Amino acid sequence: MLFRPTADQRLDGILAMLEVWNDEADRFRAVAVAARKGKAPSSLVVAGVEEAHDGLISLLDDIDRAIESARPGDRAFADLLKAQGKAVALLESVTNSMDVLSLVMTDDQPAPVRIGRRPLQQAAE
Repeated sequence: MLFRPTADQRLDGILAMLEVWNDEADRFRAVAVAARKGKAPSSLVVAGVEEAHDGLISLLDDIDRAIESARPGDRAFADLLKAQGKAVALLESVTNSMDVLSLVMTDDQPAPVRIGRRPLQQAAE
């Protein structure tokens, strides 16, 4: 069985992740503002917004479980609540950016296609 630390055991890591997502949310907001002005976002940015959205939802689930299992008087409880508040605010911001970008991205980009390779034929054949 793979050991996975609980949210309260990795609080420093969570706070560091939230700082990174905060910077990303700023970038996503800037791209959404540019998209409203007519500049088309790249598909990589849209994928990044979706990835951040999914990551924040997963993180909030972890934090919720840690809060529910915290014992009364646990010192990590207040820190978890602060982290939860930051994560909720970031999720709201990322969701707003994602909504704007999804309205602008009208043409679906085709998925990558694997090109089959055939063995080279001998010139003598």
